[in-house]
Amino acid sequence: MMAKSEEKRCAKCGKIVQSYSYVQYCESCAEEVWDAGFESTTQHAEEIYEAQMRQREKINEILNKSNINVRNIKNLIEFRSGTFRCSKCGTVRLKWVHFPKPESDSELRYALKTPCPKCQTKGYLTFGPK
Repeated sequence: MMAKSEEKRCAKCGKIVQSYSYVQYCESCAEEVWDAGFESTTQHAEEIYEAQMRQREKINEILNKSNINVRNIKNLIEFRSGTFRCSKCGTVRLKWVHFPKPESDSELRYALKTPCPKCQTKGYLTFGPK
């Protein structure tokens, strides 16, 4: 039998164990710790996704006008990649790829400022995933 100083105890419930299941926890506490960590990670991912959706809505709010400020859009899309489409007919106006190098400002300006080649609508674009 182990001496009291050599006993391994679960850091959460204090139960004596032969070996730890996860770091310093017994098997049942390790499962709880793992699940809590997974829930935290899932919640974080959901928060990031919601923030990205709010940012996309903000971009699309500015894009859904006849007169679009190119500088504002460039600042808002930052490091994102995505596709600018005509919100009236769905025609792809520009595929913006940030990496390995961003598309040129002139291509962005052209896509945002010229009428849609299909329906001739000026402005009124949406930005979203490819």
